[in-house]
Amino acid sequence: MRAVLIIGVIMGASTAMADSHDDIQPCELRFLEPPDERGAVVANLWPSGLIPYDFDSAVSSLNRSRMRSAMNTMENTAGVHFIERTSESSFLHIGAYGGNWSYAGQIGGSQDLSIYNWSEHYIICHELMHAMGRFHQHSRTDRSSYITVNFDNIDSDCQSQYNINSSINYVEYDFDSLMHYGQWDCSIGGQTMTCKPGYEGWQNQMGQRSHLSSGDIETVSIMYPELDPDMRVMYNSLGSDELDSGEQTSLLSVTKNIGEGVALDLDIEIRLSADDAITDADTLLGSESIGYVLAGVFYYHNADITIPPGTADGMWYVGVKVAVEGDDNQSNNVAVTEIQVGELQPCAGDANGDGTVDVDDVLATISAWGDCQGCDEDSDGDGIVGVDDMLMILSAWGDCR
Repeated sequence: MRAVLIIGVIMGASTAMADSHDDIQPCELRFLEPPDERGAVVANLWPSGLIPYDFDSAVSSLNRSRMRSAMNTMENTAGVHFIERTSESSFLHIGAYGGNWSYAGQIGGSQDLSIYNWSEHYIICHELMHAMGRFHQHSRTDRSSYITVNFDNIDSDCQSQYNINSSINYVEYDFDSLMHYGQWDCSIGGQTMTCKPGYEGWQNQMGQRSHLSSGDIETVSIMYPELDPDMRVMYNSLGSDELDSGEQTSLLSVTKNIGEGVALDLDIEIRLSADDAITDADTLLGSESIGYVLAGVFYYHNADITIPPGTADGMWYVGVKVAVEGDDNQSNNVAVTEIQVGELQPCAGDANGDGTVDVDDVLATISAWGDCQGCDEDSDGDGIVGVDDMLMILSAWGDCR
């Protein structure tokens, strides 16, 4: 079994921040297994950057808005998407459980994320980055090249917060990181960390909770790169392709996200058109919106559609059109199926009435050559099957419906 930990924001008596952050909750760290196994922990990232969440019922609407604002900050920084949970099995359960802490990355199932300082935007961002899979900066494997950890000055309950972990070092060591602690955090007297020679200028600066550093932004964008979706309508089928106006039939369409990124807020429209170019001006027969489609995943859409009463007899087109934000390839977003409404009027030159003027009509016309009152091969209706009828066939060659 791997160790699973909860990491909290540590803000103690930091001289750089004590005046404005006296009420910052001190650290918490919890293990589901003994802390000496912590070195084996590597956070699991959320597949496709999709992070479902819900709130504990006790969280106020104001604090929910504050959390959503912090989520927006992270979404604007990297390819992550925080979505309200529906039936997802792995998700964040956000509440106030005593302190500021979070599990690192996706651990599976419902995982708590606790906030105490709801008014501190970047403390919430700090915990969200933990939930995304980031560990603390000062626990990196290369930290000894930049800082000295003074364990004798650290409260015994917090010392495990300073253990080196085996998580990935994505970018250069970043003293300005939102994920770095300050020099007095968890102190029982004396500095908990001192900068190595050449880095002394950061001694009073590390531990900020006011912004994402450039290293933070680069790190999360490497962890969760921006990836584009590409929705393709693969298939579109009707239960019946011959209806009268006012009648109903079933429709099945299949779409697939062939892009690399998750498709959020997928909109599906079914439209009736007089031609095979489906536009927003065509008659809307039905629509559906769904939350997301992961990369490489199919989505099946079933619907009942009704041909509007009063629709003129003839050949029409039922199109399924999809739209999703970030889909730059619009060439594959529509699939069209032909449907006959009512009775078709025969077209000139279609001697056999199959809707297509072709060789069969030429052969039928030749076989009926001469006087032919009222016969189908008499395309011009003059009572004689002759050259004029053959010319009409040639001028109407092809699909004439």
